[in-house]
Amino acid sequence: MTTDWRLIQFIREFRQQYGNIGREKIKIFLDEYATELGIDSISHRTITKSY
Repeated sequence: MTTDWRLIQFIREFRQQYGNIGREKIKIFLDEYATELGIDSISHRTITKSY
């Protein structure tokens, strides 16, 4: 399974705006964003590898 490009873009933009925030905090916002898009979110580990 490949990670949706919109989630990777979200992570990159989030970190540019708020600095190098940990994956646990990003996951909260990422899950909400993925729900709005109607797609599955990704794990904490994938967040770490995505940037």
